[in-house]
Amino acid sequence: MLTSTLFSQTKSESADDYYLDALEYYQLDERLKAKELFEKVISLDPNHDAAHFYLGILGIDDMSKASAEDIKYCEEHLKSAIQLDSTNYWYKYFLASFYQATDRNELTIKLFEEMIEQFPKKSSLYFEAINIYLSENDVSKAIETLDKIEKISGKSEIIGVTGTELRLKSEGTEAAFKYLEEFYKECATPRLATMLGDYYAQSFNDSLAIDYYNRAIDMDPDYITAYLQRGNTYFAIRDYDNFFNDIIKFVSNPDVMPQFRSSYIMELLGHQQFTMAFLPQMDSLVRSAYNVNPKDSIMSEIASNFYYQTGQTDEAFEVLKQNMENHPESFNAKFSCLLAYYSAGDWDNTMNLVSDMIVDYPRKVDLYQIKGIAHWQREEYDSAVDSYLNMLSIKPKDSATVVIANNALGDLYHTLGDTKKAFNCYEKVLKIDPENLSVLNNYAYYLSLQEKKLKKAYKMSKKTIEAEPSNATYLDTYGWILYLMGRHIESKAIFKQAMIYGGKESSTILDHYAEVLYALEEYDLAFIYWDQAMLKDDSQELRERVKLRKANKKK
Repeated sequence: MLTSTLFSQTKSESADDYYLDALEYYQLDERLKAKELFEKVISLDPNHDAAHFYLGILGIDDMSKASAEDIKYCEEHLKSAIQLDSTNYWYKYFLASFYQATDRNELTIKLFEEMIEQFPKKSSLYFEAINIYLSENDVSKAIETLDKIEKISGKSEIIGVTGTELRLKSEGTEAAFKYLEEFYKECATPRLATMLGDYYAQSFNDSLAIDYYNRAIDMDPDYITAYLQRGNTYFAIRDYDNFFNDIIKFVSNPDVMPQFRSSYIMELLGHQQFTMAFLPQMDSLVRSAYNVNPKDSIMSEIASNFYYQTGQTDEAFEVLKQNMENHPESFNAKFSCLLAYYSAGDWDNTMNLVSDMIVDYPRKVDLYQIKGIAHWQREEYDSAVDSYLNMLSIKPKDSATVVIANNALGDLYHTLGDTKKAFNCYEKVLKIDPENLSVLNNYAYYLSLQEKKLKKAYKMSKKTIEAEPSNATYLDTYGWILYLMGRHIESKAIFKQAMIYGGKESSTILDHYAEVLYALEEYDLAFIYWDQAMLKDDSQELRERVKLRKANKKK
């Protein structure tokens, strides 16, 4: 007898030692080692309920890859833990969760119902049971369970919210809000008052909606949702003074999630007529939204766009520069500022920023394109060529890059006087994109300047005016080619069309039209258009040519 007792004590101590080691490995998230040691505990002490429990929750590392054998292993150990200690809440809770994770809702519901009987004061059980009933579309059972919670713990906001939502599913809007109205009489909270306000706002009972929002704010002057919804109601009834008073409280509240604030402002700015009609108020709204969290990159972009569009350019740039400082590792923050400089035609700042960005992002082809344009605008043509060649070196087989870069290179090479390279670039574009109107027009026009391959130029130019018959630039090229081909009457008709679509704003188009009229011996009209051309371009070459035309005209 003594020997048996001594053996039992030794076995128990050994099992406990392994159990403590297993717990330590479990806490270090070394699952395999912990599982091995818990199994050793069970081999020494089959009635060790805690070891069974841990084996039940350790048995499957990834539920999505669990085999039938794995599932059986876990279930058996969790059941063994419960058999050894049926009073342990967590053993049953984890088994119920395990049933739910393995899509056995009937067993889940049954176990939760048993637990509710056993642990009636555990309110979280009721809410989890409600979710399971809802997953089975058993709304009546969910309502019944919620009623049990109310009987045990009394009315509370969460019960009122959940009860309303359940009745919306089963009984419809009117019945759900009748329930909420009755519930609110005994349990008035800001959230429930706001829910009732929302209901009446949706029912177009604006005065009652505002009344409930007022009640919510009276109960809690910091309940920001009520200000938002009351503001929206004021907007609906066109009470814009009260709308702005409420919404400025919403957007300037630091507890509002940044994405909600920025999305609300963005949606409001989408109403352009409203924005322009209430520009001072919108300005205050944007400033308040930005100032509450100037590190919010989305709101920074919204604010800078607003300032830029409303002529507050300096402030727009200040916001964008601040955003770069707040997010020094963000490409988007820098790129937004870069695009602003680019759009404003600030080529020096564009060049400085894009050069710095290329050091950090040497594979971003968009940066080389912007740098090329900045060089171009500063008449640094060779450097512009280098930027576009860099684009091609990064993505030589990307069709979009090939088209964009060669389109620009064609124009640049022509500016530099290298016509052969220019035309070669245009051919590369048209091989990929034969309907590229910009290239078709420029290629045709530059051929016409050489007065070579006019038939080819004619075919290319014809495509452009067929695609865009109201484009004055394309009409000018086409009309000029017709003139060079000796088809003066057709050319005149095309230039008359160009005049209708804005040609009178271009000295080149006016000059070309005058030449056509001169060729048709319509001298008076020709010199009228030359006079208009010289008002826009009083160059020595044009004045000398017009003077010569006057001297040589037929009597």
